[in-house]
Amino acid sequence: MGRNKEKLEKVRKELNEISTTIITIAANVAIPSE
Repeated sequence: MGRNKEKLEKVRKELNEISTTIITIAANVAIPSE
Protein backbone atom coordinates (compact mmCIF):
# COMPACT_ATOMS: atom_id res chain seq x y z
CA MET A 1 0.00 0.00 0.00
CA GLY A 2 2.86 2.36 0.84
CA ARG A 3 4.53 1.75 -2.50
CA ASN A 4 1.29 2.51 -4.33
CA LYS A 5 1.01 5.88 -2.61
CA GLU A 6 4.62 6.65 -3.55
CA LYS A 7 3.86 5.91 -7.20
CA LEU A 8 0.77 8.12 -7.06
CA GLU A 9 2.80 11.02 -5.66
CA LYS A 10 5.37 10.63 -8.44
CA VAL A 11 2.67 10.63 -11.13
CA ARG A 12 0.98 13.62 -9.56
CA LYS A 13 4.26 15.55 -9.51
CA GLU A 14 4.92 14.71 -13.16
CA LEU A 15 1.39 15.77 -14.16
CA ASN A 16 1.91 19.02 -12.27
CA GLU A 17 5.10 19.71 -14.23
CA ILE A 18 3.41 18.88 -17.53
CA SER A 19 0.49 21.18 -16.69
CA THR A 20 2.91 24.01 -15.89
CA THR A 21 4.71 23.46 -19.19
CA ILE A 22 1.45 23.45 -21.16
CA ILE A 23 0.27 26.65 -19.43
CA THR A 24 3.60 28.33 -20.17
CA ILE A 25 3.46 27.32 -23.84
CA ALA A 26 -0.18 28.43 -24.10
CA ALA A 27 0.71 31.79 -22.56
CA ASN A 28 3.58 32.22 -25.02
CA VAL A 29 1.27 31.41 -27.93
CA ALA A 30 -1.51 33.67 -26.67
CA ILE A 31 0.94 36.57 -26.26
CA PRO A 32 3.04 36.55 -29.45
CA SER A 33 6.41 38.12 -28.90
CA GLU A 34 7.45 40.50 -31.66
